[in-house]
Amino acid sequence: MTCLVCGEKYKGSSCPKCGMPAYSEAELQKRHEEYVQIARERYTDAVNCVVSQGYATTSLLQRRLKVSYPAAATMMDMMEQNGVIGPYD
Repeated sequence: MTCLVCGEKYKGSSCPKCGMPAYSEAELQKRHEEYVQIARERYTDAVNCVVSQGYATTSLLQRRLKVSYPAAATMMDMMEQNGVIGPYD
């Protein structure tokens, strides 16, 4: 199994490092695709939120856009790739 949060591979029902439940590789891929879809759909909202607030964090996006951490992190990656925000500081 692979942990959705920390990416660590392990055997068992939950990650010994962070406690997240176990996912098969197929389930992990399905969930990743869902997060990417959400990020694409809400990308403009994320950019507007970051510009209006003057800073960018995954926590800000989670709270303001009501999205999960993986979706918010994907939006952050997309904004960095597009030059909206700089690299992690």
